[in-house]
Amino acid sequence: MRFNQICEFLDRENWEYDPNADEQWLVLQRKGLRIAIAVDEHGEFIRFVVPELLRIAGDEPHGQAALQSLLHLGWRSKLARWQRDPADGEVRLQVDLPIEDSELSARQFWRILHGTVTLAQQGREQVRQVLATGEAGARDAGEKIRLAARSGLLSLLLQAQMSGGAESVNRELDRRGGQLDPDLADDARHMLEVVAASEGRELQERLAGAIGNIAICLQDYPRGGREQNLRMAIRLYHLILEAYPHNRAPLEWATTQNNLGNAYSKLPTGDRGENLERAIACYEQALTVWTEDRAPLDWATTQNNLGTAYSDLPTGDRGENLERAIACYEQALTVRTADRAPLEWATTQNNLGNAYSKLPTGDRGENLERAIACYEQALTVRTADRAPLDWATTQNNLGNAYSDLPTGDRGENLERAIACYEQALTVWTADRAPLDWATTQNNLGNAYSKLPTGDRGENLERAIACYEQALTVRTADRAPLDWATTQNNLGNAYSDLPTGDRGENLERAIACYEQALTVRTADRAPLDWAMTQNNLGTAYSKLPTGDRGENLERAIACYEQALTVWTAELFPLECLRTARNWGNLAFKEGDWQQALTQYGRAIAAIEGSRRSAVSEERRQQIVAESISVYENAIQAAINLNDFATALEIVERVRAKRLVDLMATADLYADGEIPPQVRDRLQQLDNLDRQIAQCRAEHQQQQQEGKASPSSPEDPVEASPTEPTHPNSGGATTAKQPKGSVLRSRQRAAISAATAEIEQLERQKQAILDELSRIDEVVAKLQQVQPPQLQDFERLRAEKTALLNFYTTDDHTHILILRPGSDRPECFTCRGQGYRNLQQWLRTTWAIPYLNKKNRWRRHMPETLAELARRLELDRLIEEYLQGIEELVVVPHLFLHQIPFAAVPISGEERYLGDRFRLRYAPSLQVLNFCHRREPLSLPQYGTVENTTDDLLFSSFEGETVCQLFDVDPTRRLIGSQATVTAYRQLLAQTHRLVSSHHAQSRTDNPLESGLRLSDGTITVSQLFAPGWRFPQLEEVYLSCCETGLFVPNSAVDEPVALSTGFLCAGARGVIASQWSIYDFSSALLSSLYHEQRKAGLNRLQALQSAQRHLREMSGQAFEEQYGEPLREFLEAEQNRIADLPNHDPKQLMEIGNAAKLIDKFGAEERPFEHPCHWAGLACYGLG
Repeated sequence: MRFNQICEFLDRENWEYDPNADEQWLVLQRKGLRIAIAVDEHGEFIRFVVPELLRIAGDEPHGQAALQSLLHLGWRSKLARWQRDPADGEVRLQVDLPIEDSELSARQFWRILHGTVTLAQQGREQVRQVLATGEAGARDAGEKIRLAARSGLLSLLLQAQMSGGAESVNRELDRRGGQLDPDLADDARHMLEVVAASEGRELQERLAGAIGNIAICLQDYPRGGREQNLRMAIRLYHLILEAYPHNRAPLEWATTQNNLGNAYSKLPTGDRGENLERAIACYEQALTVWTEDRAPLDWATTQNNLGTAYSDLPTGDRGENLERAIACYEQALTVRTADRAPLEWATTQNNLGNAYSKLPTGDRGENLERAIACYEQALTVRTADRAPLDWATTQNNLGNAYSDLPTGDRGENLERAIACYEQALTVWTADRAPLDWATTQNNLGNAYSKLPTGDRGENLERAIACYEQALTVRTADRAPLDWATTQNNLGNAYSDLPTGDRGENLERAIACYEQALTVRTADRAPLDWAMTQNNLGTAYSKLPTGDRGENLERAIACYEQALTVWTAELFPLECLRTARNWGNLAFKEGDWQQALTQYGRAIAAIEGSRRSAVSEERRQQIVAESISVYENAIQAAINLNDFATALEIVERVRAKRLVDLMATADLYADGEIPPQVRDRLQQLDNLDRQIAQCRAEHQQQQQEGKASPSSPEDPVEASPTEPTHPNSGGATTAKQPKGSVLRSRQRAAISAATAEIEQLERQKQAILDELSRIDEVVAKLQQVQPPQLQDFERLRAEKTALLNFYTTDDHTHILILRPGSDRPECFTCRGQGYRNLQQWLRTTWAIPYLNKKNRWRRHMPETLAELARRLELDRLIEEYLQGIEELVVVPHLFLHQIPFAAVPISGEERYLGDRFRLRYAPSLQVLNFCHRREPLSLPQYGTVENTTDDLLFSSFEGETVCQLFDVDPTRRLIGSQATVTAYRQLLAQTHRLVSSHHAQSRTDNPLESGLRLSDGTITVSQLFAPGWRFPQLEEVYLSCCETGLFVPNSAVDEPVALSTGFLCAGARGVIASQWSIYDFSSALLSSLYHEQRKAGLNRLQALQSAQRHLREMSGQAFEEQYGEPLREFLEAEQNRIADLPNHDPKQLMEIGNAAKLIDKFGAEERPFEHPCHWAGLACYGLG
C-alpha cells in the first residue's frame, strides 16, 4: 500500500523511476544524484538512501577532519544519518521517515525527498572542501567538537554509531579488543559542555542522543568486561539525564531512565538487591512520563522491565515481589498483544511464566500450570525458525516448569522436561552459547536425577554426566553462583546413586555440598545456603562410614542451620522438606521426642501450604503427599505415651474440608450475603438445574433405548474395574423367593452419565473453589487454631466414651476419651496396619458391596465377626469400656462403612449395638461444632415421601410419622410436590425432617451424591455451599440409600456424604444409611424409631431400641402389629391407582407382590434378623 502510494506520487509529477514491487523499493535520478527509496517490510517507515556521494580513503590527509564534518552534519538533522563504509571509504546519506499507523501525504513525501537531495548536495560540497583544504571555512561546530573530543575512542564510537549503528560500534570495539578508555565518560561530559556553549541546547540534546545510543551498545556488547561495559553505560546515562531534564525533554528523559534501569538490572557485581532497587526506581521514574494513554508501547516495555526487576529482587518478601512482577507483566500484556506486537507479547508471556514458576505463595501446582500455559503461548511466536535463541530460552524454561510440576504423572512431566531441554540444546551449543548450554545441561541433569521411570542408576549416571559437562563452563571463577548450584546438584545425584560403593558416593556428595557452601553463604545467598545445608544433612544421615554418632550430629547441625532460613510461614514447602528429613532421622533412631518436634514443624508447613492452595483438589493432594508425616508423628507421640498429642494430631489430619466449612458456617448467619457470594450461589443453582435437565433427558433416552429388568430384584453386576450399583438396588437372599418385592431406595450413579454433565460438575467445583477463596472465608480460616485436648471437654459425658480410630502402616490405634480421665488412653490393635486392616476391608467389604451385593450380604456376618477379632473388641471392652453405655465412634478410612451396631461380641449381648448406644462423627472437631448449636424445644416435624412415585412403603412410612406427630399438611411433600425449591423451604421451616425416597450415590464424585426429588437432586455440594444454612435444624432422618456411605480413594480421611452435608448445613444429628436399604424394612425401622421418639427417647436410645426390636421381631409379632395396617394401606393404594386414567398395570402387579411379601414375612420365624434389614442406619453427630 505504501509503495503504491509513492509510485502514484511520482507518476503524477511524471518522474521516471525503476521500481521493484516485490522488494518494495525503487531507484530514481535527480540533480546528478542516484536516490533509492524503500518501504520497511512492516510499513512503519520509508527510507531514502543517496549512495556513493564521495569516498574518504583511509589514508586521506584530512580524513579525520572530514569524518568530524560528517558527524556534525548528522547532529544537525534528526532524521539523517551519514555513513561511511570502512572497507572502501564510500560515503552515503540515509534519511528515515517514520510513518507507523499514520497516513503518508504527498506533501510530506515531497518535502523529505527534496530535503534529502538538498542535504546530500550541501554535505558533499562541505566534505569535499574539508578534504581539499583541511578547513571548512570558519571553525564550525564539527571542528569545535573534534577539538572537544579529548578521547579518540569517543570520536570513533560516535562516527561508528552515526554511520552504521550498533553493528559499526561493535566492530570498532572489537577492533580494540573490547577495551574501553577509562576517561570515556569524562570526555563525553566535556564534549557536551563544549557543544552546549558553542551550539546551544538543541545540538547538545542531539549529541546526548548519540551518546545514549553508544551507552546502549556498551550495555549489550557481548565481549570484553561485562561489569566494565555496564558501569560505563550507567555513567553515560547519568550524563544524558543532565542533558535531557524532565521538564524540557520528558520523553527522552523517560527513555534514558528505562535504559538506566536495564543497566542496573544486568549489573553482575555489587549488591544485587541494591542494584535491582535502583533499577526499580528508574523504571518507576520512567512510568511517570510513559503512561498507558500517552505512550502505550513504551509504557508496556517499562512495565515488562519493572516486572523482571521485581522477579529477580532478592531482598524483601519473595512472594510479594513476584506478585508485583506478575501484576506488571499482566499490565504489559494489555498493550503487548499477540496481534499488535507478537514478539514483545511472547517475551512478556515468557517472563510471566518465569514469575509463576518462582512464586512461593499460593498453590505450587497451579502456579506451575499457569507458567506452562504462558511458555506454551510464547512458543507460538518464538519458533525455532523465526527466533531460535528465544525459542531455546523458552524451551529451557518450559522444561524447568515441567520438572518442578507436582501435579499429574511425575514420570510424564519429567520426560517432557527432558524433551524441552534437549530441544534447547540443539540451539545452545558449547561453542555458540556456552553459558546457556551449561545452564541447560544442569537442568537436564536435574530432570534425569528426579526421573522415576527407567533404570534409576542409569538415570543418575546420566545426570552426573550432565552436571560434569556444565562444570566445564560453570567454574568457580567465571560463574561462582552457577558453579555452586551445579555442585549442589551433583552432590544430590551422588547422594541418591544406587550403584557403586555407597560410602564413596556419599563422601563425593558431601565434598560437592561443601564446595557449594564456599559460595552459597548465609549472607550472600541464604535460600541456596539453606538448601545445601539440608542436602548435606541428609548425606551425613545416610553415611555408612565413619563414626555414626558424629555423622548424626553433623546431620542435625545442618538441618538446624537450614531451618533458620526455611520457616513454615515464609517457605512452607522447603520447611516441610527439612523438618520431615530431621523427623525421619530422629524416628529411625528412636528419638521420639525430637521426631515429634520436627514433625510438628513439618505439619505446620503442610497446613500453611494447604491454606494457600486455591482448589480443594490441590488441598487434599497436599495432605495426601505428606500423610506419612502425620502417621509418624502420631506413632512417635504414642511411643512417648503422649496420647493427648497423638489425639490432637489425628484431629489435625482428618475431615479437614468439613472442619473448614463448619468453621465458616456462621459467616452469613444474619442473612446478609455479599453480592459476590450471592452471584456465585446463583451460578451454582443454575448449574444444578442444568444438570437435573441433562440427567432427565439421559434417563429418558435410557428408558427408550433399553428394556426394563425382568423383575425389580434382578441384580445388575458391575465390572471389577468400574465399581457400580444396580439400578433397582434390590436383591434377594436365600430366604427371599423369586417374585418378592425388596425394592431398594437407591438410584445409584457411579459417574456423571454424560460428558456434558461431567463438564457442568467441573464448573460447579470451580465456583466452590472460588467461594473458599473469598476474603472473609480466608480470614475466618486463619483464625482457626489447631485442635487441643481441652477443646473436646464439652464432648465428654457421663458413661460415654469417645473412640478415635487411626490406622498407620503397622497398627491401628484407638484413642479413647472416657469420663473421669484427664488424658486420653490408647488401645493398639497390633499388626492391623494399613495393609492388614484397611486393604482387607477394601477387598472383603467395599469392593464386594459395590460389585457383588449378593455375595457381600451373604458374607456380612462372618466379615463383621472377623473384624471384631482383628480389632480385639472383647479385650477393648474388658479393659477400657466397663461402666460405659454410649460410644462415639470416629472411624478411619474404610471403617466409616462398618455398621458397628452389628459387629458381634462375646457375653450376654450379641452385638456391640446391644451393649452400647452408638453414634458416629467424621471428627471430634466436627462434633464440637455440632455441640455449639443451641438445643431446640418443641420441635416441628416435616416429611418428604416417595418423590419419584415408585416406592410403595415410603408412603406408609410418611403416613405413620405424620400420624405420630400430627404433621401439618403444609409441611408434608408427597411425590411431585417434592421439588428442590419446596424441599429447601421445608428445611427452613421445620426442626426435624424425615426424608423417605430414593438417593443417588456417586463414588467417583461424592460431592454430587444427592437426594432424588421430583424435579432434580439436592447434592452434597449444595449442602456444603454457604447459601444452604439451616440453624434451626435439629434432626434429619434420611430413610434413603447410601446417605452415610463414604468410599475412600486415597489415604486422606475426608468423609464426604449426605450425612456430613446435613451436619454442615446445620443439623445437630443425622440418621443416615451406610448401604442400599430395602424399602419395606426401612419403613418398618422408621416407624419403630419414631414411635420411640414420640415416647420421649433421644436419637440413640430410639435407634438402638428400633434396631433391636426389628431384628428380634417374630413373624407372628409382625403379623399382629403390622399385618392389617399394611394390607389396608395396600388396598387403598390399589384403589387409588386403579382410579387413575391410563394407569400402569405394573404398579398394580407390584402391589400384589407386596401383599405376598407381607404374607411371607408373617410366616417366618425372624424375618428381619439379617443385619441388612436393621443395621444399615446409623446416627451421625449428636445423640
